[in-house]
Amino acid sequence: ERIKNSNDGMLAAVILVLVLCIVGVGAVYLNKNQHLLGPPKMKTTPFVPPPDKETYLKAKEKLDPNNPAELEELKKLLMRRAINTIPIILSLQNDGNSIERLYKKGMLTDDMHFRVNEIKTYADAEYLAISNEADEYKDGWGQEIWPQANHFYQLHLKQVEEKKLMEEQGKQNNTQDHLNYQNNSPKVKNENNFSNKNTPTSMKVSNSYESESEKLKRSEELQKQLLEEEEKERQKNSAKKNIS
Repeated sequence: ERIKNSNDGMLAAVILVLVLCIVGVGAVYLNKNQHLLGPPKMKTTPFVPPPDKETYLKAKEKLDPNNPAELEELKKLLMRRAINTIPIILSLQNDGNSIERLYKKGMLTDDMHFRVNEIKTYADAEYLAISNEADEYKDGWGQEIWPQANHFYQLHLKQVEEKKLMEEQGKQNNTQDHLNYQNNSPKVKNENNFSNKNTPTSMKVSNSYESESEKLKRSEELQKQLLEEEEKERQKNSAKKNIS
């Protein structure tokens, strides 16, 4: 009986080792062949609505539409709300069908698909709400506000693009100016070095020339003094002879 229990224990240990080996090999195999699990699913981030809706609603509680100045302020805030909804609507129009295809192929998670539908619901609700608000301020403006908002949004994109092009052009001009400076600077540098290189030599030559001139002048003066002394000595000797 003891031998039987011992054999059972060894068998259980062997089975455990085999199971662990199979799990390890399977994990390594799946890690190297992730394509067998299907395409990776994209992750999503929570949808955060633009703050313009909340800003408009708070302003509407405080401002009086019967006051012309406050009415204009409300209309501006409503237009801003519509303008910032335009990119959401355009994104859904351009990418909505592609998103549905990706979801059907299993490349989008249920959470992301839910978020897309949430954004669509928000955009539809904003479209109706802003149109109704516009009609309250001016009859027929509800049909005009969205084309106007899209026009202003496209102008904004154009301004952003033009600013970007100007900045890139400015960077290119600065780069070209820097290259031109680098191309021209060696010539100036060589001229400066040439001038500086010759200046000490010129100074040495000049100093040497002045030194030799001074020596020559001193030599001439010394010779003149010697001649004068010899002349004086000769005259002195001559006077002595005459006295004798």
